Amino acid sequence: DEVVKLSGYSKASIYKFTHRRLIPFHKPAHGGRRLVFIRQEVEEWMKQNTCPSIEQECNYRIENITTHRS
Repeated sequence: DEVVKLSGYSKASIYKFTHRRLIPFHKPAHGGRRLVFIRQEVEEWMKQNTCPSIEQECNYRIENITTHRS
């Protein structure tokens, strides 16, 4: 439930992410169905999967146009 609150994704989405191994998680050594999420890893994962702002996207495109014309 903490990951749901932290990320804003539904439980179903978090389950899909773990099934596809898209989000970092751990399983206890004793096995079982319980999953452990480390807050710092989840926060880092969220930072890596952010969409660029309009300004960032424009700057990126301008840089690519300039680079390819040289």
